[in-house]
Amino acid sequence: MRNRISRTAFCLSLFLSPITVLAWNGDDGQRQQWQAEQQRQWQERQRQQQEQQRQQQEQQRQRQEEQHRRREEQQRQAAERHRQEDERRRQEQWQHQAREQQQRQEQQRRWQEEQRQASERERRWQEEQRRQREDDWRRREEARRHQYEQQRRWEEANYRRQDQRRRWSVGQHVPWDYSRSHYLRNWRAHDLPHPGRGRQWLKTDSAYLLVDNSSGKVRRVIRR
Repeated sequence: MRNRISRTAFCLSLFLSPITVLAWNGDDGQRQQWQAEQQRQWQERQRQQQEQQRQQQEQQRQRQEEQHRRREEQQRQAAERHRQEDERRRQEQWQHQAREQQQRQEQQRRWQEEQRQASERERRWQEEQRRQREDDWRRREEARRHQYEQQRRWEEANYRRQDQRRRWSVGQHVPWDYSRSHYLRNWRAHDLPHPGRGRQWLKTDSAYLLVDNSSGKVRRVIRR
């Protein structure tokens, strides 16, 4: 608005100057007064133009400051948004890592549980195998003992029958298995003399035999 008014005043002054010169041509004093007035008006116009320039510069400075503040505010808002976005991403990443860690722990726990169950099954299987081996060994041992007992009873019965038919005499040889089954440990209870070194007493159904350990030869016969 001020710029429009100043331009209008300047145009009127240019239009009125020739008329004023023609009217006041003969009067020097009036001409000097007119020149002073023109000089004053020109200075006023210069002052108004400077004031307008100053106002325009001030407005431009204000606009620049406002733009600068807006840019700073936008940058600050953008930085805040970036910071929030980074914080959100870090939170999501941390939560994702926490979930992955929890899943790995759960998988580790399940694997350990499976390993424990497999170890328990292996232990039970080994225990069952050990029991089966022990049962088999016990049955075999029982069968061997039973067989050995039957064999021993048969041999004793056979030796007893042979003793009933046989009459032992000095110089005969006693089989090793026969001497083992008829060995008399407590010879003192039967009122027998000391057998001596390298000899032992055997008890048959009808007599006591003093036999060499190495050769099995009968050295003495006591019938009772």
